[in-house]
Amino acid sequence: MESAQINQTVSPRETAINQLPGDFFDGSDTNDGLTFNNDRLMGRPTRIQRESQPMDATTDIHNFIRIYLALFFTFVAVFYSLRILYRMRHDGQVVVFSGQRFSATWWNHFAFRWFRIFIWAICVFRAIEPGVDRYLGMIGPLQHNWLILSGAVCLTLGFGLALAGHFSLGMDWRSGIDRISPSRLRVTGLYRHSRNPAFLGVALAQFGFFLALPSSFSAVCLVVGVLTLYRQALSEEQHLETIFNSQYRDYRRKVRRWI
Repeated sequence: MESAQINQTVSPRETAINQLPGDFFDGSDTNDGLTFNNDRLMGRPTRIQRESQPMDATTDIHNFIRIYLALFFTFVAVFYSLRILYRMRHDGQVVVFSGQRFSATWWNHFAFRWFRIFIWAICVFRAIEPGVDRYLGMIGPLQHNWLILSGAVCLTLGFGLALAGHFSLGMDWRSGIDRISPSRLRVTGLYRHSRNPAFLGVALAQFGFFLALPSSFSAVCLVVGVLTLYRQALSEEQHLETIFNSQYRDYRRKVRRWI
């Protein structure tokens, strides 16, 4: 009888285990043939919770970047549209010059304009319907939080640099080549370090877009964008040399095209 009573005695630990809800037993630990989650017992995150936390953080970052890209490119489109309209109505100036139809500069403007529209449309659409990503050729090895966030930073800094380059030109700012402009050669400020700071900013932003949305789509946009910028820079430098002659050639010897 005493032996039976001893065998029926339940230890405090077993009593605690028996009183725990069923979700404590999740297959993460095994003790005496009994699956038991010690982390939950001690008030620590369980294995399942620890594994889900990085995934939750990644999802939050991807969702943030998804919305940020849509807002960013919408802002850029609205900003430049309003600025061009303001210059036309307030100053009475045409500031967009694509060049003769089917010329090199015309093709540069055509490619850049339509790729910007396409990028904006894709970013807005994927903010509404994330499933569109499967059609963009996402590059898995580049899907790291720090890379994606770095891309957003580069995108923003590049846009800031492009704006600084444009505003430093003042009333001489043009999109394309105006045959009777600019009125003077800018060689100070940002133009003391780069002959094309605005284009450099756009290239940095394009690279940032690729990192923020690492995909075949953004890679094509990056290649087309950089080639277009390079071709346009060559055309504009030839135009400046025609206007300023030796003054521009001296400036070109002192300052690099990019940085």
